[in-house]
Amino acid sequence: MLYQTQLTPSDKLDLLLKTAACQAHGAITSLANEFSISRKAVYTARDAIFNAFNDLCSDKNQPQYITCVGVDKSQLRRTIVALSITSANSIRAIQEQIPIIYPGCSVSFGYIQGVIVEAQEQAALFNKTVPLDKINSIAIDEMFSQGEPVLAGIDLDSGY
Repeated sequence: MLYQTQLTPSDKLDLLLKTAACQAHGAITSLANEFSISRKAVYTARDAIFNAFNDLCSDKNQPQYITCVGVDKSQLRRTIVALSITSANSIRAIQEQIPIIYPGCSVSFGYIQGVIVEAQEQAALFNKTVPLDKINSIAIDEMFSQGEPVLAGIDLDSGY
C-alpha cells in the first residue's frame, strides 16, 4: 500500500518507525494526518513493520540449543544463594546443579560453602538494621530451614 502513496523512501521509513512506536490513543489518526495518507495505510504499515520485526526475531534460522552460556561472578553467587534458600539443596546438590544451569562452569564445595556463609552473615547484618518498633500488625507462619522449624512474620503494612 505504501507504494501507492506519494511518500519518499525516507518518509516511508519514518512512517514505519513511528507506526511501530505508536501506542497512544489517536496515534493512528495523527500519523495519517501527518503523512497525508489514509488510516488504512497506517494500519497496513503497522502490520508490515510488525511482521518484519517478527521475521527478524523468529527462531526459524536459529539453532534450537545454546552452545555457550556467559556467567559472571555476581550471577554465579546469586544462583548459589538462590539454590541454597529456595529449596532443600545440600552443598553437594548445588555443586552438581551449577554445570546444568551454566554449562562448562564448575565450582568447588568450599567456594559454595563460602558464598552461603557470606550471604548468611550479610543477611544477619542487614536484619540488625531493620527497625521493628514501628510494626503494628503481622502475619506469622512456620517454615522449615535445614530440617528445623523457623517462625516467619510479615509486616502487613509494609510487606516486609
